[in-house]
Amino acid sequence: MTDTHFPTSHSPQHQSGYNLFISYSRQDQAFVRHLWQALTQADQKVWIDWHDIPPAEDWRQEIYQGIEAADNFVFIISPHSLRSEVCNEELEYAIRQGKRIIPLVREEVKDGVVHPELARLNWLFFRESDQFEPALKTLLETLQTDLSYIRSHTRLLVKAREWEQSGQDNSFLLRGSDLQQAEQWLAQPQESPKPTALQQNYIRSSRQVETERHFSEMQLRKLTPQQVRNRHSILNKVKKFWVEGVLEKSLQDQVLIELGLEEHAHAVMTSWNIEVETIDESKKVLPKGTKPIFIFDQMGEGRTLLILGEPGAGKTTTLLELTRDLVKRAEQGVDHRIPIVFNLSSWTTKQSIAEWLVDELSSKYQVPKQIGRQWVSNQELLLLLDGLDEVKLERRNECVVALNNFHQNYGSEMVVCSRIKDYEALKDRLNFQTAIYLRSLTIHQIHTYLDSINADLSGLRSLLNADHALQELAASPLMLNIMVLAYQGINVEELPRVEAIEERRKQLFDAYIDKMFHRPTRLKRKDRYSEAQTKQGLAWLAQRMVQESQTVFLIERLQANWLQSNFLTWLYELICGTIFGALIGFTVWPLVVLFEPVRLAVEDGSNLFNHAAGFSFGIAEGLLWGLTAKFLGKSVVTPLGGLIFCLVNGIFWGILASFGFHNVLGGWFFISPLFSLFWALISLFLWSLLREPIQPVAKLQWSWNKALQGVPKGMTLGLICGGILGLIIAIIDGVTLDITISTSYIEETVSLATISSTLGWRERLFFILINGLINALVLSLIFETIGGTISGFVNGVTGQGITETTQPNQGIQQAVINSVITFLSVLVLFSSCLIVVFAFLELRPSQYLLNLPPALRTPIFTLNRLVSIAILSGLLIFGKTFIKHIVLRILLRFEKSVPLNYSNFLNYAVDCIFLKKVGGGYIFVHRLLLNHFAENDLPS
Repeated sequence: MTDTHFPTSHSPQHQSGYNLFISYSRQDQAFVRHLWQALTQADQKVWIDWHDIPPAEDWRQEIYQGIEAADNFVFIISPHSLRSEVCNEELEYAIRQGKRIIPLVREEVKDGVVHPELARLNWLFFRESDQFEPALKTLLETLQTDLSYIRSHTRLLVKAREWEQSGQDNSFLLRGSDLQQAEQWLAQPQESPKPTALQQNYIRSSRQVETERHFSEMQLRKLTPQQVRNRHSILNKVKKFWVEGVLEKSLQDQVLIELGLEEHAHAVMTSWNIEVETIDESKKVLPKGTKPIFIFDQMGEGRTLLILGEPGAGKTTTLLELTRDLVKRAEQGVDHRIPIVFNLSSWTTKQSIAEWLVDELSSKYQVPKQIGRQWVSNQELLLLLDGLDEVKLERRNECVVALNNFHQNYGSEMVVCSRIKDYEALKDRLNFQTAIYLRSLTIHQIHTYLDSINADLSGLRSLLNADHALQELAASPLMLNIMVLAYQGINVEELPRVEAIEERRKQLFDAYIDKMFHRPTRLKRKDRYSEAQTKQGLAWLAQRMVQESQTVFLIERLQANWLQSNFLTWLYELICGTIFGALIGFTVWPLVVLFEPVRLAVEDGSNLFNHAAGFSFGIAEGLLWGLTAKFLGKSVVTPLGGLIFCLVNGIFWGILASFGFHNVLGGWFFISPLFSLFWALISLFLWSLLREPIQPVAKLQWSWNKALQGVPKGMTLGLICGGILGLIIAIIDGVTLDITISTSYIEETVSLATISSTLGWRERLFFILINGLINALVLSLIFETIGGTISGFVNGVTGQGITETTQPNQGIQQAVINSVITFLSVLVLFSSCLIVVFAFLELRPSQYLLNLPPALRTPIFTLNRLVSIAILSGLLIFGKTFIKHIVLRILLRFEKSVPLNYSNFLNYAVDCIFLKKVGGGYIFVHRLLLNHFAENDLPS
């Protein structure tokens, strides 16, 4: 049996810790039963098959789990057990698990038939000829020998097996004092049972991860001044957004209701408890006055907590109370992690939790993604995650798996909130330390709360006593507060009576909404909206937020798919395509005409003519985009749609170019394909701009260190690009048979067609090589200077700061500011580079061989091109966000979904207590109210 391959056992789910496991043959059952009764009376917990294998379970797996969970393995020696295949298999498994084995002899056996592991041990004799009581006393004394060591061996074996079966999930590893005790246990000089290889590997891995975690924590104490400012900024935002902006203005703020708590240990998959109780036993009512922060603190390092409750039970309020306490601590020193609130509803399966956190930090808190990644990877955040039940149903279970994976890989401290029924319906469970459940209000608490309010609530009290559905709703703190606000001063006869609780909830929200419209307000009349307009606007907003799985709404996050009409969606694409196309054409075409063949074809028109021509070409490009979008629909933003759009444009402009350049040598065979390729690339650029969603813009900040780091990379890239471009120009000169000859400052364009008879292929190849080398040298130096300057600028504006203030639509407003900054910066940078270019042109060899268009040798003419480039840079790098947003807002106003001054409308809804303001965003006062508005029908 030594070569037996044992099936993998799972960690005990229902097994508790046992003092001993008894392995015996059925022929010895009478004796074993007597022994089991005696041991049980001696307060020993004994694993025995007839008592500890549940019905309909895999008995073999249960036996393996029992062996793992027991401190000692007692083997009843008799001829029957030595011949038993099952007994020998159990013995082999106990040996492999490093168990302390205690042999009990029931009948004499022959030498040589006993397993070597049994043969080397001292035997305890329980033969019929032996006195039972003295033998039992000896067994009990043996069981007590090295008891602490043996129990630690069992505990660590069970934990190591759990860790192994979880795929070596880091969350199952030992931490803190548990790890120190395990290392002390491992260092003890103990002959038997020796630590297994699995136990040793488990403890070593725990120490390695603990060291890495400790290093990450130490890094928190080594902060630069900028990192300290960033930390203070994000703490201030969390405090203002969630504590001051939501918690202190919540519906429950006037009279606080003390919620009862229960600990629901069964709701999570815990790697710490060896003994797993039944569901009923694992529910424990916590003492009155217990605060979530007390529970959280008791967990020690690596805390994870799940908060469960019914809808409206106060889960978010409890989470924010925890946030308030944690922010206070974090403000006292850098030893505490940064508590930060997120809503899980925006998570999608396309992202890992780490990636999602970085995006949420950027969009909701204006944290640069580089800083966000550092915070996540260094475990500097304490994550407070609300709304697990608000994740779309089809990806909710995957969210739990993703959270478990994130916790395994990063070890971050987390708190998650969820409605209890939605959570219990999931297949998987969070691998957290524990869970608490917010108990519903009792009828006594409800009446005590009503008595504490100085208002006429006689009608509500009478109805509560008679209406069971209303009583059930009032058990929710949220609904009780809404009842107080909605039913003040109303007689019982005026209150509608219904039996269905959902219908009662709907009527209650309708009453609340009507009441809020008539409450006193300080807003001026011009800042108010009609009831119908407000209800319609909030219904539209709620439906779109449900559709997009959003909890916090940001004006700058409006997207084209929020338009209700397919026609308006297409119109949005057409308008944006036309605007961007016109801007690109206006800027790029005057640069295109600098190439000799194109300049000859258009007869070197004036600046105004070139810009107008480019503007017209760009409009045509935009119209082609609109037609493509109409034909392909939503597929136009896919890579295949982009390829089709580029091909259509390339073919269209290539055909036009072949006619426009027919008078130029090579117009049909060379210029037309190049022109087709050029517009295909322009189309690709336009497609990349239009396919992107509207992305809010962060504030630009300058960093000299980052700028200097970017210069070498840009110089290297410029050196390579300049050299390649110089060679390409030389090759084109040779192929098109056009060169520029300069003598005595008088320049003529001479076609090599007239002298091709005098230039053989060797002479032409020599010309291409010499011209290419000189062009590559000069252009490399120019592009090296330009590349280093631009790279330094681009790298320098990616500063490490976090904006202090946040206001509605700040991302769009910042896009306008950034566009102006970019325009001025590009203009100054390129003008500086222009000085370098003209300095190089003072070298006579470059005037002969560089083949530079004459127009570029006029500084004023070139400055005109630079202004165009600067405008394009400002508008397309940051201004694209502003342009798209403005077009979308106009179309949304056209379909009467939102007013022009949308922030004013949302602020009015805040005043009516329909919404709350969270930084630069807005949330409904509760998810139930959002759902209520979302269920309202919109006019078509």
